[in-house]
Amino acid sequence: MVSFAITGVCATIYWAVQQNYRQTANDPQIQMAEDASNSLSSSGKVGDFNTEIKIDISKSLAPFVIIYDVKGNPIASSGNLDGKDPVIPSGVFDFVKSNGLDILTWEPQSGVRIAAVVDSFNSATQSGYVLAGRNMREVETRIEKLAMQIGIGWAATVFGSLVLIGILEIVMPTKKK
Repeated sequence: MVSFAITGVCATIYWAVQQNYRQTANDPQIQMAEDASNSLSSSGKVGDFNTEIKIDISKSLAPFVIIYDVKGNPIASSGNLDGKDPVIPSGVFDFVKSNGLDILTWEPQSGVRIAAVVDSFNSATQSGYVLAGRNMREVETRIEKLAMQIGIGWAATVFGSLVLIGILEIVMPTKKK
């Protein structure tokens, strides 16, 4: 019974902190995607988002922005993957078209996970989508450490409670009928 309660408390703590880590990984991208979408909707100047220096999204933790046309083709980018502008699955654009802003975990290639936010824009001259993303490597490292810490705490607490129950049984034995 005690082990069950300890397991429940540890699982709840892990879940709550893990979700907090993952959700806060989206914070800068939400602001970046919304700001870029608003800017593009009012100005329509996609060229302002092209940069000479491209962020390698598989290695850098820096946030990046990719602008896609209405067909999902990249037209401006501050990030690349293997020297190319990455393309997200078309289903993401379909979701944004129907529901608005999409917050997702995107894995453009094995071992590269991106906390991404996608929004749409519509100007007098052009429409499309904005993706703001950031590599999740550091967040995932924190989640792995959290799992280890919770696991050690869980094992120590269960072991300690079993030892305590054993000691109490010796000091104050239960009466058997």
